[in-house]
Amino acid sequence: RGYTATMSTPLPPSVLPSSAPSRSPISPPAPKTVMIVDDEPAILTLVSGLLTAKGHRVMQAASGEEARELVSPRPPIDLFILDIMLPEMTGYQLLAFLRKRRVYTKVPVIMLTVKKQEHDIIKGYREGADVYITKPFATQELVNMVDYLISRKGKDPLLAAPPDPPAP
Repeated sequence: RGYTATMSTPLPPSVLPSSAPSRSPISPPAPKTVMIVDDEPAILTLVSGLLTAKGHRVMQAASGEEARELVSPRPPIDLFILDIMLPEMTGYQLLAFLRKRRVYTKVPVIMLTVKKQEHDIIKGYREGADVYITKPFATQELVNMVDYLISRKGKDPLLAAPPDPPAP
């Protein structure tokens, strides 16, 4: 019935090979930025809370025009969640604006809206939405879809932003 004991002692630096890898802690993945555009404060609060709890950075806009202003000076956003019925411009118009900007042509977009008619859904996909979710919605489904689209963006060359043109 005995026992096994293990003992380790550090080696002096002079014994280690010069090419020994340094041991540094693995850093967690950088948080991703999600912009939510919805004119309903309750939806902004709910979705922001869900995504912040998952470690995402969240930007909010209550109108299409506010979203356009936030997008212009900011670094790229990793995913958009857009309502369709917005003040000043529709979610469709905002999506068309985003798809015309080179940096956002391949960024995933989730349409989150009360518009449930087949023609609305088809229009959302035709305008460039990746996913169309109708309200009321299952919160876990939305969070899972956000995580899935963000993880796919990094692996799928079709979802990667186009490279910058060469400098003249």
